[in-house]
Amino acid sequence: MCATSGTLGEIPRGNRLQFQPREGADKSGKELGTQKGTGPFFTCIHFVLAWPDAVASVATAMNMKTRSTLLLSRLPALALLLAVFLAGCGKKEDPAKVLRVGFFPNITHAQAIIAQQMEAEGKSWYAPRMPAGVTLRWLPFNAGPTAMESLLIESIDVSYVGPNPALNAYVRRGGKDIRQLTGSATGGSALVAQPELALSPVPQAADFKGKKIGTPQYGNTQDVACRVWLVKGGLKVHKTGGEAAIVPMQNPELVQLFGQKDIDAAWTVEPWVSRLVAKGGKIVPVKRDFPDITTLIATCERTLQTQPVLVRAFVKAHGELTDWMNKNPDAALGYLHRGLERLTGTKLDAKLVASAFKNITFTTKVDRASMRAFVDDAFSIGMFETKEKPDLVNFFHEENTEK
Repeated sequence: MCATSGTLGEIPRGNRLQFQPREGADKSGKELGTQKGTGPFFTCIHFVLAWPDAVASVATAMNMKTRSTLLLSRLPALALLLAVFLAGCGKKEDPAKVLRVGFFPNITHAQAIIAQQMEAEGKSWYAPRMPAGVTLRWLPFNAGPTAMESLLIESIDVSYVGPNPALNAYVRRGGKDIRQLTGSATGGSALVAQPELALSPVPQAADFKGKKIGTPQYGNTQDVACRVWLVKGGLKVHKTGGEAAIVPMQNPELVQLFGQKDIDAAWTVEPWVSRLVAKGGKIVPVKRDFPDITTLIATCERTLQTQPVLVRAFVKAHGELTDWMNKNPDAALGYLHRGLERLTGTKLDAKLVASAFKNITFTTKVDRASMRAFVDDAFSIGMFETKEKPDLVNFFHEENTEK
């Protein structure tokens, strides 16, 4: 079994492969997940290509200096994954013995990184907490939409992901597939402005009229938050322009353009927030009407029906790991730092990792009212391609949800 997506996620410009949409799915992805993967060869090729880009993205965030260094950092991972491709693609795995877990090599997905590092150091967190003989397959992604599509085409079983990609997939499938299992993290995102940008005593959207604001990806959680804040503040904003220009780009490009003064501000998440501040940026205090939900764990109906015991055990162990992290922040930070270095293959700035880590709250709780408010805001700016506001009645599966 090759546990990866059948399509490519966000790959840095200049390295993208152009794939045509699957038959029966238009470019908007309205029929997302209606087909299974396109076979072991293509799904493995996606993994081989997407993982080095995900690693490269984080390595850039942690201040790797040059493109040549970045390219060299990808070669060991590429060689390893090619070996995996040649040896294991098409190999069947017992779904009762394997749980495939998607994650991003981001600090906001710290539980996934810490768990993998614990295992690498011979102190597995999950092994004693999962049914006997069960293996976790940790599968990296570079973008939430790709992870959600992989859930729907049965390439992974559960995934760490931001709320908006999960909600988008849920809405596009008419509420039939995607389910939230539990929370993972809040906070860690911010609007960062150039130091010379003049702001009101109480910053407001009007301060950004005529300005360029970078976000990580169109429709991602921070992009939606930015658009909603500007629109609520009275500015006319649409997908490609308006009274303020929102410019989606990958985080490494965002940091680069911010440093070159080519954008006036950026709304993003850690560790990129700390990178921008290190370049002289100032965090803009933005009033939010609901908690800043950053990461949750999502699954699909197929997984709930075929692997219920594994899912319950995983969610329970995730909650226990989150509690341990909050009680032992120094030890957790150490595992996170070493885990990121192992994943990226490079030394990372310890102060940057620590700064980003302290800006995030790790919790299994997800407030339902906050999620509904998030959906209301996204719907108000036309982010969902529906005539009626989505109903979240089937979205929440887990018990760790505050009503």
